[in-house]
Amino acid sequence: MGPWELDQSGIHGRFAGQTARAGDTIRFLAGLQREHYATCEKAVRATGFKAQTVTTNWLGGSGLLNQANICTDTIGSMIDRHNYAGGGAGGHGIAGGQIFADSHLGKPGADLFSIGLKQVQHQPFSISEWTMCPPNQWSGSHPGAGGTPQDVFARARVVIGFGKDDPPAAGPAPGADRPGNVIAAAGQQLIWDQGRERILIQTERTQGVVGKGGVIQLAAAGRGPLMTRLDIKTPFVSLLLTPLDDLPLAQSTHVLITALARDRRTGARYSLDGKSLLAAGTAPLLLEPVQATIKLAGPPPISIRPLDPYGVPKKETLGAGKDGSFQIDGRSRAYYYEVRR
Repeated sequence: MGPWELDQSGIHGRFAGQTARAGDTIRFLAGLQREHYATCEKAVRATGFKAQTVTTNWLGGSGLLNQANICTDTIGSMIDRHNYAGGGAGGHGIAGGQIFADSHLGKPGADLFSIGLKQVQHQPFSISEWTMCPPNQWSGSHPGAGGTPQDVFARARVVIGFGKDDPPAAGPAPGADRPGNVIAAAGQQLIWDQGRERILIQTERTQGVVGKGGVIQLAAAGRGPLMTRLDIKTPFVSLLLTPLDDLPLAQSTHVLITALARDRRTGARYSLDGKSLLAAGTAPLLLEPVQATIKLAGPPPISIRPLDPYGVPKKETLGAGKDGSFQIDGRSRAYYYEVRR
């Protein structure tokens, strides 16, 4: 029996109905893999290596087989996974035809976020490889996470555990749901507005938005004085503001802005409903500029400089208004901006 014949819907192919054999196979494969990982972990640690270790990034089927595979991964010091969504008729390439046109920002626990139940109690978790596969324009074909309510993943970290003596993991603290299909994470630092298809980030330091734009006002954890005001004209963005001096954003004198929007190959054309790619296009890849007005709480900017892709300042500078607000619009051909105050 191979792993892909043993999924959560049952046993497939010539072994259908052989549940005892399926259990024996899972036990054998998991035991062999766990023993191998333990040998490798011991050898690595014997060299004096003290950093995090990962066994593998790969999934191992679904259902019980997947859980057994994750259990073997706990031999390493952290869990890592890969996940993808999007794509279209071209598979791993780009070709004309039907595409997966949805944005995963309207679907908690689905698409890119379906990776949520791969997190293990007491161990760090990372996603080292992920993307919205082109030609999806919202840079979401995996199902949700089984019987777990999907909106749980928007509220707090969800984990699984394997130790028989481990106490049950505490359930996610309830978020403060708001009108209009909006979910607030337990710490109030992430707000998922499904109706508008955007996530607001409002920590004391990093703030911003991923998804559809508009006029957005952000405060730390949704409380206290206003820290950032964004007026975004671009339809879909990832716009993040992060202090480089590790001070709260309102006090920081050195802020990095990362501003990215959609990408499209030269000559690419989509249908009016966005569900079909009419022309695949060719190189070079074109980046849509982010057009936004930004106002930070605190001292006004002394200088605003666009940076090249390597973080090196360009020659030109941007000006700020009397109220300290400033605009980015793509004329600098940059997606990094450095603000000094």
